[in-house]
This record gives sequence, C-alpha cells and structure tokens, in this order.
Amino acid sequence: MYIIWIIPSAVARNIETMIVSRFFDGVSGSAFLAVSRTTVSDLFSRKDLQGPMLLYSMSPFIGPAVGPTVDGFVNYYIQWRCTFYLLLIWAFVMALAISTTYYHSRFDLQVYSHAAYS
Repeated sequence: MYIIWIIPSAVARNIETMIVSRFFDGVSGSAFLAVSRTTVSDLFSRKDLQGPMLLYSMSPFIGPAVGPTVDGFVNYYIQWRCTFYLLLIWAFVMALAISTTYYHSRFDLQVYSHAAYS
C-alpha cells in the first residue's frame, strides 16, 4: 500500500489530493515501524542481534537527516514531483530486494500452543 499511495502524491494537482495521499502514505508506511523490531528480533539469535538492531534503530534517524538534503537538491535542480518519483523508485527497489532475500519459513502454531500450555 505504501508504494501505491506515492503515485497520487507525484501527480497531485491540488493541495487536497496531496494531503489525503500523504496521510494514507504515512499510515501505510508506519506499519513497518510497528512490526520491524519484532521481526528483527525473531530473525537473529540473541548473540547476533546487536548489529541488525543497530541498523534498525538508526534507520528512523537517517531518513530525516539525509532526506531533506537529497530532496533539496532534487527540488532545486529538477522539480518537486521528481521527489516522489525517486521515492517511488526507491520503494519499489526495496520491495523487490525484500521479496528476493526474505526466507519464508512455515509457521507452526502447534509448537507455540504446546509451549504456552506446558
């Protein structure tokens, strides 16, 4: 959903469209922050967790620090719509990278239910 809501922002003709599309883009993108800490802790052992957790913890701070600088250059030299086109390309590349590198294992609910009641 995050990638889909970038498109109306890029082609918006008025401020109302921009506000609504950015709202839904933010709502759909914020789900990642809610579940990613648990995902990172599930993927790595306790001994190997420090490095991935460091990268996860830095990501919400790197975006607001680097984003305005890159966006400033894009807005100055090209136009503001290209900011959303670049964001769309980046989100698509990241979605492609995640889908090709993610190893999906079968979730067995019985293992967890027996562990909880034993």
